[in-house]
Amino acid sequence: MSRLATLLRRYADTPTRTLIALHSGTSADGIMAALLRVSGSQETARAEVVRFRGFSYPAAFREKLVELFARETSTVPKFGQAHFYLGELFAQAAHGLAREAGVAMEAVDAIVCSGQITFHIRRGQDARDRWIGDAEIPAALDTGEGTVIAERTGRLVVTNMRSRDM
Repeated sequence: MSRLATLLRRYADTPTRTLIALHSGTSADGIMAALLRVSGSQETARAEVVRFRGFSYPAAFREKLVELFARETSTVPKFGQAHFYLGELFAQAAHGLAREAGVAMEAVDAIVCSGQITFHIRRGQDARDRWIGDAEIPAALDTGEGTVIAERTGRLVVTNMRSRDM
């Protein structure tokens, strides 16, 4: 059985799971982090917040990060570097939160990270955002490389959930 299959089987078989949830929104001021104990699933799911706190972005980085939000200042190299750097910051936040809660990272079953939103294209979008003919295609672009978070924490990581809402 692969490592991923083993992790998923262990997760499914655990009655109460310990999760870390990470998020950063359009304010781009930092990362909100929650350590949760989750039991049940779907309609029977219950969550207890064990620890919650914010981690501010370094000021110099925040000034650069907002450049990704505008088509006039965003570039592929900037986005790529921010994507990996944010992965490092999310991993640091996960470690910091677990440490403050007195929970070993090995006891965390999974980390979920919506990432840092950088760009939304919604229905009714600006015509400049239509580049596949006249097609109106909603999209979201989040940053914070999940493989970096997984590598730095050693945990199963689920990312990019916001795209489902588009």
